[in-house]
Amino acid sequence: MLRNSSFLISLLILNFMSARQMFFATSILHVHLMQWDDVNLVKRAVKNCDEVWEMIPPEKRLQCIGLFFHNELLHTFYLLRICDYKNAKQHVDKLVAAVKSDLEKRKGIQDLTTELNSINQSLSQSDLKNNERSALSAKQTQIQEHLKTVACTESLESSYFGNAREIWGDKLELAPAPIDGEWLPKAAIYALVDLMVVIFGRPKGLFKECGRRIQSGVHLVKGLFQCT
Repeated sequence: MLRNSSFLISLLILNFMSARQMFFATSILHVHLMQWDDVNLVKRAVKNCDEVWEMIPPEKRLQCIGLFFHNELLHTFYLLRICDYKNAKQHVDKLVAAVKSDLEKRKGIQDLTTELNSINQSLSQSDLKNNERSALSAKQTQIQEHLKTVACTESLESSYFGNAREIWGDKLELAPAPIDGEWLPKAAIYALVDLMVVIFGRPKGLFKECGRRIQSGVHLVKGLFQCT
C-alpha cells in the first residue's frame, strides 16, 4: 500500500513538473517568435516545446487545454513565418477540432442545465403527484450526477449549476500553482482560430466559410471588449 501511494505521489509530482515546464517552454518560444533575432534559437525553442509536451501523459494533456492552445498557436505562427503552410494547416486542424469539441460540450451542458432548471421548477409545485415527484427526483439526480462527471475543474463545476459565464469571460489557464493566475482569454484564442481558418480557406475559394469565421471572430472580439 505504501509503495503504491509513493508511486502515485511521484506520478502526480512528475505531471505537475511537466505542466510547469511546458509553461516555461511555450513562454520562451513566444518571446523568440516576437523577437526573431536568431532562427536557430526559434527552432530550438520549438523543438523544446515538442519534447516537453511529449513528456506529459496523454490523459494529463486533456487537463492542460490552455497550454494546448498556446502551444498549437505558437507552432502555427512559426510555420507560417517560415512558409511551411502544409504543416501549419495540420496545427490549425487540431485547433479547430479542439474548439468544436469545447463548444459541443458547452452546448450539451447548457441543454442539461436548462432541463435541470425545468425539473427543479416542476418539483417546487406543491400539487405534484407522488409518482411524478419520484420520477422527476430520479431524473434530477441523474442529470446532477452527469454534470458532476463532466465537470473537470471547480470553476467549471460551479458554472454548470446556474452561474455559467459567457465565452469571452472564460479563461484558459496556462500554469499550475504556484504560477496559477497566468491565463489566456478564451474568446481571443477562438477569434485567432477563426482567423487562421480564414487564412487557409480564402486561397481555396471557401468564401462562405471564411465569411462565417470572420463574423464569428468579430462577435467574439466585440464581446471581449464589452466585458473589459
